[in-house]
Amino acid sequence: MTEVMIQPRIIRAGQAPDYCGMGREVFNKEIRPYLTEIPIGEIGKGFDRLDLDSALDEYISRRGRAPAQKWSEVACRKVGTVSASVAGHGTSRSELTDGGFAKALERAIG
Repeated sequence: MTEVMIQPRIIRAGQAPDYCGMGREVFNKEIRPYLTEIPIGEIGKGFDRLDLDSALDEYISRRGRAPAQKWSEVACRKVGTVSASVAGHGTSRSELTDGGFAKALERAIG
């Protein structure tokens, strides 16, 4: 029988920075001021996981950086993968569009 893992709704204060994928100092400065603390027992504190997710979404919208290129702008569409560590030869499985072959040829020659 497969065991189902359940994500807790309340994340303890000591685990919240790891949940957010950041260090404690950044968490305390950028995320924690926007959260409601939930008391757990006598001295424990926690945060609602959904509030953490919302605060992270806001943090990403303020501090995130747009990618240099959007997926729709990529000239090559990758169909198969090839490992660089494997020596050998074969047929390319990449589909080149929008002059992609000419650009690849220029890079290879230049």
